[in-house]
Amino acid sequence: MSWGHATSKDLTHWEQQPIALLARGYGGNVTEMYFSGSAVVDVKNTSGFGKDGKTPMVAMYTSYYPVAQTLPSGKTIQENQQAQSVAYSLDDVPELP
Repeated sequence: MSWGHATSKDLTHWEQQPIALLARGYGGNVTEMYFSGSAVVDVKNTSGFGKDGKTPMVAMYTSYYPVAQTLPSGKTIQENQQAQSVAYSLDDVPELP
């Protein structure tokens, strides 16, 4: 399962956007899927992720791991484990009024 998103200027009319977080997989096997979450443009940089004057977009979401694995960080994941995840981007962050 991937994490799609939509945008709205008035919270009534919505436009579907491209997938925000695409399910990960290696060798044809899905290793991580993304469930519910939220994203914000952190204009005051309260997250501390912003740097060099760039405003971060921060996402918090639920990760689901359908297979046991070891992450690049060395953390071992059990089959069917869920975790709260945080991701951020300094690229292509939309400007707000």
